[in-house]
Parts: sequence; structure tokens; C-alpha cells
Amino acid sequence: MCRWLRRAPSSSSYERDAEAVLLFFTRRTLDVEVALDLTAETFAQAWRGWRRVRVDSVEEVQGWLFTIARRQLGRYLRRGEVERRALNQLSFLGTSVG
Repeated sequence: MCRWLRRAPSSSSYERDAEAVLLFFTRRTLDVEVALDLTAETFAQAWRGWRRVRVDSVEEVQGWLFTIARRQLGRYLRRGEVERRALNQLSFLGTSVG
């Protein structure tokens, strides 16, 4: 295992991957603010899980990071679906929303 990957993630790893992760979210949510929030949460989770990850290359780190990003996106989309269903039920019941 290379020495760089044994240490805590550095700012260079963030600088290298943050733009790609942000672009990933922006293209899928079409909302820059949501994309920024999801990017921040992705890197926060990566930071918390860094000690558990076992990788041998930068590419594996990036794969691991994008796995976290895909899971974040899934959670976001599921949460939005639940909120839309709740709003639809409220409007079906004649409750004023807003």
C-alpha cells in the first residue's frame, strides 16, 4: 500500500476529486445548491470512514468516493420522493400546502 494512502486524506485529494464529485451531483440534480450540499456530505462521510478504507491506488480512492456519492444521491432522491408523496396526499385531502 502506498504511504500517501495510509495517511488521513489531504487537501490535495479533496482538490483533485471535489470538482468531479460536484459535477456528478450537478448533472443529476440540476440544482447547484443541492449539488454543493451533497458534495459536502460526501466528503464528510469519506473523512469519517477514511480509517476503514483499504486501497492501493488513487483510482481505488476515487471509486470509493464515488460509491459514497452515488449512495448520497440515492438517499436524496428517495427523500424527495417521500416528500412529494406526502405533499400529494395533503393536496388530495384538501389541505392547503404553502
